[in-house]
Amino acid sequence: MPVKNGDSDGEGDVSGAESERSNSSQGRDSSDEEENNECDSDDSSEMDVCEIERIRAEHIEDMLSLERQFNTLREQYYFERIAWIESQLAEVRSGRSEEYVHPQRDLDKVYRTRIEVADVLRRFRLQNIEHKFLSEEQACVQHLESEKHMVGENLREELEERIRRLEEDRHNVDISWADWGTDKRQSKVRGPGRKKAVTVTGPYVVYMLREEDIMEDWTIIRKALKRTSTASTTGAGPAQGGPVPPTSGTSALAGPTVGIGMSMGMGMGLSALSGGVPAMAAGSV
Repeated sequence: MPVKNGDSDGEGDVSGAESERSNSSQGRDSSDEEENNECDSDDSSEMDVCEIERIRAEHIEDMLSLERQFNTLREQYYFERIAWIESQLAEVRSGRSEEYVHPQRDLDKVYRTRIEVADVLRRFRLQNIEHKFLSEEQACVQHLESEKHMVGENLREELEERIRRLEEDRHNVDISWADWGTDKRQSKVRGPGRKKAVTVTGPYVVYMLREEDIMEDWTIIRKALKRTSTASTTGAGPAQGGPVPPTSGTSALAGPTVGIGMSMGMGMGLSALSGGVPAMAAGSV
């Protein structure tokens, strides 16, 4: 059914008053509770400060105890460490430390290996030096032999050249005592002012003399022959028309053809012909 406006307003005023009363009562209750809580919180804060101070004192005591224990342990560890290091040092000095023995064994092994390598290298180097010495010695010996061979070849060629020259002289210069006697007889008939060249024939003789000595001896021989020819023309020989007989000093020169310096007797005969000239040393034929 429909409600009138007057009734509705009255009911609204009644409900509003009731709500205000309920709110005020609730406010009073909450204020009372807050007062009670404040009293409780004050009591609990006083209790908490005491507890905190007690706990703080306990923690400080524990911390001091831990610090004392730490210092004690540190000192103990230090002395134990010193003792251990000294024992290790003593073992190292005595050669019983495992930490020292194993590296020392490795070092000894490396040392022996290097010694062996150095010994092998030394042997190889000595062998190399010895081989070089032998090669140089062999080269020097070969060089000496080649030089000796060259000197021998040069000397042989020089001697062959001298022999060839003497051979040519032998063919060009021959002494014929028969022709010499015939020339002397003809010169006696023609007179001393007209003489014919002397032809020299004879065998080939090789002397172990120098060319200067050979030429000097050849000059002495020619002078001796000239003196004998001069003596024969002055009448020292036999009757005219006959050949000049050989004397005791010229016995080695007798015969139709005799070579220059055939033997020691020829040298003595030439010295007799030259009137005291020393005889030449005879060489090998």
